[in-house]
Amino acid sequence: MATDKIPSARMIRAARGLLNMDQAKLGELVGVARRTIIRLEADETEPTNPRRIEVVEAIRDKLQEEHGVRFVYADTTTGEGVVMKRGR
Repeated sequence: MATDKIPSARMIRAARGLLNMDQAKLGELVGVARRTIIRLEADETEPTNPRRIEVVEAIRDKLQEEHGVRFVYADTTTGEGVVMKRGR
């Protein structure tokens, strides 16, 4: 994985919206229950629990590698967001 940054709950919801993917499908994609996705998306704090970090990293990696989502992290010139990679 090229980045070790963790997408926020808002970014995960936006990525699902971009892909027209429901919470159950995202859970299935990364091997967790829909309830886990609901909890992750509701919590706006950065995860500290190792298992939760693992799940968020799996979401990030699957959406990037298999679905062409690019997470854009906030910096001094831009806010956070999600976009589709070119050529998709």
